[in-house]
Amino acid sequence: MRAILVQQRVSKAPDDPKTFPDDLKQKPSEIDDINEIAHSSIILHLSDNIVRQVDNSKTAREIWDRERRQAKPNPKYQSLNHTEYALVSGEAIECTEPLTYDEAVSCTKSKEWLEAMREEMQSLLKMETWKLVFCPQHQRLIQSKWLYKLKDGTNSNDAPRYKARLVAKGFS
Repeated sequence: MRAILVQQRVSKAPDDPKTFPDDLKQKPSEIDDINEIAHSSIILHLSDNIVRQVDNSKTAREIWDRERRQAKPNPKYQSLNHTEYALVSGEAIECTEPLTYDEAVSCTKSKEWLEAMREEMQSLLKMETWKLVFCPQHQRLIQSKWLYKLKDGTNSNDAPRYKARLVAKGFS
């Protein structure tokens, strides 16, 4: 495929009819068309001899700055007002998870958290994850930390599950 760019302006036709080419002498109506300013356009010569003219009247900036699609707000959250939002947020804040062992032991749900820690320790012993040994002299121990997570029940009416995990802090 070959493309030719026709320049922005066409020069004005000469006033002397002797300088016109023969085919323009026979068609005086076309002379007026030549006098007009032509828009720049790209003429594509296709392989099947069909000529198609593509309008290039818009600049690249106009094409780039086209109107963008407007995002539609999610209807699920559209009906929430400030009061409903506060109530929904309050439910999440009410069931906080402890960040440290001391918080887990001293909170109102300490029995549930202690039971979750006991289950985790039994699981670690059963899987033989570690064994108790004496610390060699001049060796640093890898510290551990308890992580607590309150899991939702399998059904909406089930009670939440208290999960505790013992994880290593850092690396060796």
